[in-house]
Amino acid sequence: MGYQTAVFYEPLQAYDVFFKKKPGRWDVVLTDQVMGPHRGLNSIGRLRGLRPNGVYILMAGYDENLIAGAAIDKGASAYFEKPLEYS
Repeated sequence: MGYQTAVFYEPLQAYDVFFKKKPGRWDVVLTDQVMGPHRGLNSIGRLRGLRPNGVYILMAGYDENLIAGAAIDKGASAYFEKPLEYS
């Protein structure tokens, strides 16, 4: 389908190296809520500061303090609970 993707294991690297330099290059950011000491919603907040109209999708497997409504209220465009089930 012509999509170009990039994978990062360190959120700050993605932010500093790629997103900060060319925020218009990325149409969608997919992030997990728990990434070591980092949190996906914190990353989304930083990214939204650079590109407010971007699409930011948050996934979480378990976070008792996070529910879909709160994720959307805090800046996520969409929220998916893991494990994802599809057919």
